[in-house]
Amino acid sequence: MFFGLLALLAASLIVDHAVNKSSDARNAFVLDIQPGDSLALIGRKLVSGNFLSGDQLFRVYARLTGLDKKIKAGEYLIPARSSVLSILTLISGGKTTTYRVRVKEGITVNKLLAELQSSVILRDDLPSLGSVGNHDVFKDLIGIQTPFLEGIFFPDTYFVQKGTSITSFLSLTHRKMVDELSSAWGKRADNLPLKSEEQLLILASIIEKETGLAEDATKISQVFNKRLSINMKLQSDPTVIYAMGDSFDGNIRKRDLAIKSPYNTYTTRGLPPTPIAIPSRRSLLAASRPAEGDYLYFVARGNGSSQFSKTLAEHNDAVREYQILRKSARKRSL
Repeated sequence: MFFGLLALLAASLIVDHAVNKSSDARNAFVLDIQPGDSLALIGRKLVSGNFLSGDQLFRVYARLTGLDKKIKAGEYLIPARSSVLSILTLISGGKTTTYRVRVKEGITVNKLLAELQSSVILRDDLPSLGSVGNHDVFKDLIGIQTPFLEGIFFPDTYFVQKGTSITSFLSLTHRKMVDELSSAWGKRADNLPLKSEEQLLILASIIEKETGLAEDATKISQVFNKRLSINMKLQSDPTVIYAMGDSFDGNIRKRDLAIKSPYNTYTTRGLPPTPIAIPSRRSLLAASRPAEGDYLYFVARGNGSSQFSKTLAEHNDAVREYQILRKSARKRSL
């Protein structure tokens, strides 16, 4: 029997006849190995996927090489026309298929959680917390040391295995944000009015929401850092929008600027208590190294860029030109 197996193995090394050469096998095959799957079941999966014409050689080869004891659970992308040896090498090496999962800049933690929980790639292991706020249980699960949850997950494209838990994924993105924040803080300009990395993160989140044109980020940072240094209210619309929550309908009215909230920077001096969104690396660096200048005001031009002013009179003129007159002209054209 032993010599018969050796003969079979030798034949496979020459012609690899167990690999399906038909057109059905031209595309890569996704092999999903679950914990506890037997060697026979794995072989049948390859056959049912039209990737092997038979599973006998697969099972024999796995046992003779000892690779049957090294096979790891996971999802594997098997290249077309792979040999039995290459398949076994792949699934015993644990090089599972990875998928892209994107964390977007400028979104809130509740929006991020909703997107992750709807993902078909990640495994939802989050407890039922509703709106997470500053929930200590959630912070313990992720390993968060900051006093808040908002804005502490770094926006980037991550490559993860299917079935990765949401808490593991969030821990990864949080550690990345901790590193990026520490790096930006280490590069901060002299005489910055910010007292901690947490304050840098909060300001960066405001800059993220205020910036329409990337080139304006450091100028917007200059305005806010200047205002903080002279104890002038930030008067940032995105902080009001954050304070309004679900009641925001796309428009900010005069009465909204007077709502009572620590996030309303029209009524409260200084920074809000937490970030208002996830900031990008660009915004972190802009917050830590603002542009040179003495601007105290800026207004959106309507094309993504901002008009900066040093005095209130200049700012009022800019508001009239880019906001009031433009709105009136738009209404007339309707």
